[in-house]
Amino acid sequence: MVNKIMQLIREVKADKWLHLLCGLGVAQVAFTLLSIALPWWLSALLSFILSAIAAGVKELVDIKYGVPSIKDFLWTCVGGLIGVLLLIPLVI
Repeated sequence: MVNKIMQLIREVKADKWLHLLCGLGVAQVAFTLLSIALPWWLSALLSFILSAIAAGVKELVDIKYGVPSIKDFLWTCVGGLIGVLLLIPLVI
């Protein structure tokens, strides 16, 4: 089981990990700042939405200057979700 998981991790391209990390970073910075003034649940929701917006904007830019990819968008959103989920226990 562990070998299969490790194999799946190795098969993920480097740029997908970068998308995940960027989504995670956007969500965590947003969550940290928003949670100063807003309830944790609203901070979490808005932080995820901001990471999804950042992912969408990046892919819209790629339409003109790169190669847009729904997978890139989804990896960034997954990073945003993970980023929010990691911080929620610290504020509730």
